[in-house]
Amino acid sequence: MKSKSLVLLLASMLALTGCAGAGENPEGGGTTPEEQHQKESEIVLVSISVKTQPTKKEYREGETFDPTGMVVEATYSDGTTKEVTNYQVSNQALTISTTSINILYEGKTAQVDITVNPLPTYVVTFMASESEKIEDVTYKEGATPSYSYSVPSTAQYEYEFLGWSLTPNGDVLSELPKVTQNATYYAKIQQKTRKYSIIFKNEAGSVLQNSEVEYGTKPEAPEYNPSDTAQYDYSLVGWATSQGGEVLASLPEVTGAATYFAIVSSTVRSYTIKFVDEDGDEIQSNTLEYGATPTCDYEVEDTAEWDYTTKWSKTAGGSAIESFPSVTGNATYYAVVTKVKQKYDITFKNEDGSAYKTVNVEYGSVPSVTSPTKAADQQYTYAFAGWSTTK
Repeated sequence: MKSKSLVLLLASMLALTGCAGAGENPEGGGTTPEEQHQKESEIVLVSISVKTQPTKKEYREGETFDPTGMVVEATYSDGTTKEVTNYQVSNQALTISTTSINILYEGKTAQVDITVNPLPTYVVTFMASESEKIEDVTYKEGATPSYSYSVPSTAQYEYEFLGWSLTPNGDVLSELPKVTQNATYYAKIQQKTRKYSIIFKNEAGSVLQNSEVEYGTKPEAPEYNPSDTAQYDYSLVGWATSQGGEVLASLPEVTGAATYFAIVSSTVRSYTIKFVDEDGDEIQSNTLEYGATPTCDYEVEDTAEWDYTTKWSKTAGGSAIESFPSVTGNATYYAVVTKVKQKYDITFKNEDGSAYKTVNVEYGSVPSVTSPTKAADQQYTYAFAGWSTTK
């Protein structure tokens, strides 16, 4: 029985000892998880250093830093170290003034010394033609050359820059290649004959034609027939450089923009004026200028019985007008004839020839007057016997 109790006691002690170790009992001299965490949190990064230099330490201008082969080591406050990879370095293009690269990790910095060699330079020559140089331009290797070039226009020509070619008459390059050596490029220029605006205007200044005509060619004037008016006939005489100016013998070759004005002559228009009698027969036809006043000497001759008056109408059988209007076009006038009976003075005289009485009597009427009387004398008495056409 004693032996069994001993075994159980030993087992219990072992069990207790195991539990104490697992729980890091302070009485047993261990560290709790909380203490371990606090201890680890007190460890801080002290510095970083480049343990192994990168494979490439010599560069050409314009390249970027290559960290291949570089080992960066971090040192902590508890004396421990470890290699780190999530450091930061600049990826900017290197310049010849760059002598070191900064390595950054969690606020700590280390440096790597490097050498940056300048790029070689080359001369690119730009040519206007096979024999005419525009300019030599120096470029660093790898640069893309460019050059803005234009040829000023002249009165006769305008020039379009198409691009650069490798030979004086070669094809235009779509783009200039990067510089790797000295090079020469030739400007490719397209020449075009310039065109100018040539305007033709009528005598009043209204545009008849506006066209683009090449330098050195003669412009063609438009067909132009000035519009006549009732008063004037117009005809084109020629063209002048100013309104109402001197007529040019011929149009000059085009050397620039120009405006030409029509020069016209005018002639007063003439019209036919006809006169027709009361029977419809034409009695007179005159050609008169615009604005003139027509006249006609036609008169119906008076007879012993009738006194005729002639006036004129614009239409057959129309009303008579008081006077002829000025000529503004062809016209026909119709005679309007009126008549009245002629009247005559009939004079009656005494037997001694002295005037007795005068009466005005229409043609065909019988004149009448009271019979004259004569007082008797000592010898005779008198009675009216009648009238005689002679004494």
